[in-house]
Amino acid sequence: MGKIISSKRIDKGLVYEVELDLEEGLAIGNYYDNIHLFSEKKMDDCNQIATRGKNCGTKYFLIPKNLRSELNLNSMVSCQRINFKDKYAFIYIVDKKED
Repeated sequence: MGKIISSKRIDKGLVYEVELDLEEGLAIGNYYDNIHLFSEKKMDDCNQIATRGKNCGTKYFLIPKNLRSELNLNSMVSCQRINFKDKYAFIYIVDKKED
């Protein structure tokens, strides 16, 4: 996991200087655009993993009801797993509903 070392306000927004663990930095690869930062400490909702099927072989991440309203449930969903020393972060990207 990383941390923000410094920040500076500019006309377009903010500039952050970020320190990352080597593994996390390597996981980003040479992709420098469309980078998103999030803090584990600012999670709005919590939920559980649901299991279904024979011997609970199928696992589902449940989306809290208050976060479902603007999702396009027919869109493709992209996913990434980030490995940390003591946990995993799963990042899902889902399109918004079109107006």
